[in-house]
Amino acid sequence: MTKSKLKWYWKNYATQVIRLDQFALANIGLIQSQTVLKIANYKIICAPHQISMQKSLLFVVLNKDEIPFFNQYKEKLAALKLTFQKNLKTIPLKFFVWVIIKQISPIRGKENMCLIEVSYKNCPESLISIIGQHISTLQVLEKFYHRYKGTEISIDRHSSRILQYNNYIE
Repeated sequence: MTKSKLKWYWKNYATQVIRLDQFALANIGLIQSQTVLKIANYKIICAPHQISMQKSLLFVVLNKDEIPFFNQYKEKLAALKLTFQKNLKTIPLKFFVWVIIKQISPIRGKENMCLIEVSYKNCPESLISIIGQHISTLQVLEKFYHRYKGTEISIDRHSSRILQYNNYIE
């Protein structure tokens, strides 16, 4: 990825947040089960909920006693380990990102579930590239959606084979 492309991604998409649903996880290749937040000597397994080039929102499981304990680390430096793997044939890409813990808040109605908001000290270039490519993909898909949203597709042999439609009523 060229420096000019990275600068363009940063200029246009730095504040845009990606909600990590199944499509986003598959598209960017994030392995949620290998995301770890290291606060002081403690490692917390977490699941990213939202990600951007400047911050992340993470789901964690903390009990009632741990929430006030980890709140003492607000505005302190921590480390976030993210692992990306687009397909199973490639070697996973691991990031170790220095972050500042902005907020730790319990989720109402969910026992022991919390959200931790972290902001990056600096965002790695590869992460900027991954997020920028995903947002660009979403914009292209949105253009195609608006272009073809009223188009009817007849289900004949040829189109059903392309769409993998089985032509059977269940």
